[in-house]
Amino acid sequence: CLTNIGKKLNVKYVIAGTAELIIDKAIITLRLIDINNEKVIKTSYSEFIWSELNSQRLIQMSVFKLFNKQIDNKFKNIYDYEIAKSAALEGPEITKYNLSGPRFGAVYQTGTMNNILRNGRNSGGFNKQPFMTVIGYQMEKQYLYTGSFQAVFQINFSLAGLDQQMAIPSMALLNGFRSSKGGWEFGFGPTFRFRKTAEGFYGEDGKWNLLNEAQPGEEIEEEKRLDSRGSMNIISSWVWAIGKSFKAGNMNIPVNVYAIPDKDGWQFGISMGYALHM
Repeated sequence: CLTNIGKKLNVKYVIAGTAELIIDKAIITLRLIDINNEKVIKTSYSEFIWSELNSQRLIQMSVFKLFNKQIDNKFKNIYDYEIAKSAALEGPEITKYNLSGPRFGAVYQTGTMNNILRNGRNSGGFNKQPFMTVIGYQMEKQYLYTGSFQAVFQINFSLAGLDQQMAIPSMALLNGFRSSKGGWEFGFGPTFRFRKTAEGFYGEDGKWNLLNEAQPGEEIEEEKRLDSRGSMNIISSWVWAIGKSFKAGNMNIPVNVYAIPDKDGWQFGISMGYALHM
């Protein structure tokens, strides 16, 4: 039929083909038919990551392949099925790799603040355990994409200590770098937390005292620290985080560990969450 149509149209060649869609894979086969000789002289077979919005781009790349025309690598890396899947790439024109979603985990406090949390309230402690649960939500925005590597800006809101009748809010602003191939990521940035602090001093016996407990003429070295009798203040710190994302169907499961250094004791935590990848 195609050769008959070609002869009626008075053309030398006709291109015929098929397109199939299997889950996320588009298979396009094209054949170049010589009308005079009535036979197929060239065939091209292509497998692409399916994108309805860019279906014309897939046809164009198939035609380029049929005629041995160079295909731009920026399109090949995004749409070619084998290249994209082997590198676990997700092009910006297909679906952005985004891990925004809920987070939950736990945190452990070390050092002096570990003791303060355990101490009774009459000495400025909280009568709590240094191991607490954390729940929150993370939002992120990708601002750099190079195929196998991307950079993201992340904002994380969280509440710690709900399991101990506490609600310690915090916010972290992180700059993150992520490997699209392995799912590994690394982030760092400032974090801001609400904390009850009070001004005081350590006596000769090593006991913590509030500033108003100093005796007249007593030489003291004034400092500020965590204290349940103090007032609420915003404390800034720095957080380092590293993690890996696992995939389960259309769901990404990020798992991260992080550390917040402090002169009165480091804080170590682990968090995980989920984000749908449609």
